[in-house]
Amino acid sequence: SQQLLLGGIAAISLIVGGIGIMNIMLVTVTERTREIGIRKAIGAERRTIIVQFLIEACMICGIGGILGIALGYAITIVLCQQTLGIFMLPAAGITVGSFIISVGLGIVFGLYPAIKASGLQPVEALRAE
Repeated sequence: SQQLLLGGIAAISLIVGGIGIMNIMLVTVTERTREIGIRKAIGAERRTIIVQFLIEACMICGIGGILGIALGYAITIVLCQQTLGIFMLPAAGITVGSFIISVGLGIVFGLYPAIKASGLQPVEALRAE
């Protein structure tokens, strides 16, 4: 039951973090409307714009994941040293899984802003300021 509770808390945290990433990406789309319009006017495909914004969302989440993993390692090392007197590190599989989940969140929650950006009409996007 403890694992279920911790899993639920982690799931809620991931959803809230994902919504935060989506909001950041939506603001980015709004700020870069003119740039998107220029790219579309010179012939950029929808897919290219979607990939650009997904890569950006994945980079944000990946950097956050790396910082979270580094913090987790530091806390694990310090707490194990202080309480048990031994040196311990989290399992490599858990570390890799954490990073993959982090980047996956970037893809899932960055998809809507990326599709929204790719759907802008060039004339309307260029007119926006």
